[in-house]
Amino acid sequence: MPFRLATLVLAGGQSARYGGNKLLSPHPEGQTLLGSVVAACAPLSALPVTVVTGAWHTDIAQAFADSGINLVENSNWAQGMGSSLALGVTTCITQYQPSHLLVVLGDLAAISQQSLRRLTEAARRSPQSLVVSEWEGRQGVPAIFPQCWFTTLTQLTGDEGARSAIRQSITVTPESVAAVAHPEAARDIDKPADWRQL
Repeated sequence: MPFRLATLVLAGGQSARYGGNKLLSPHPEGQTLLGSVVAACAPLSALPVTVVTGAWHTDIAQAFADSGINLVENSNWAQGMGSSLALGVTTCITQYQPSHLLVVLGDLAAISQQSLRRLTEAARRSPQSLVVSEWEGRQGVPAIFPQCWFTTLTQLTGDEGARSAIRQSITVTPESVAAVAHPEAARDIDKPADWRQL
């Protein structure tokens, strides 16, 4: 199968520590936080960016009404990130039949098209590998999963997100994982004070 990338942004959480909808908070570059993530992802594939919403679905749907993204509501968002990831992967598989899936969190304020492109280039070079971001000695998302991972991802539940699947793969079959330096992945927004770190 030729390289066919779908992009999945997880934006289903409640933002409890933020005290409001952090996903629509203003980004220094002039967009919202979620808008900046979607803008970074969109040029990487001809397929629409899929965004899984949850607690703030109505607000996000209004804000992105004319954006062309594929918006999917997870009514079970309170069950944890695993349910949003499983729903998003199932949606992407059904609608787009991708060979690879880029999974991104919606609160990563420092990622860019250029930083994510380092992952896609690695995935093209090693299409059978799980390509993960690496920063400060950690590995995680954004990550690109090849097709052989899709079934596993659709079976995730609760708070078991992509990071747990990545940890397992690194432990059991480290040769199947390609880590790409991605320091931008360290900058997530949990509290209003986190904006000052940018």
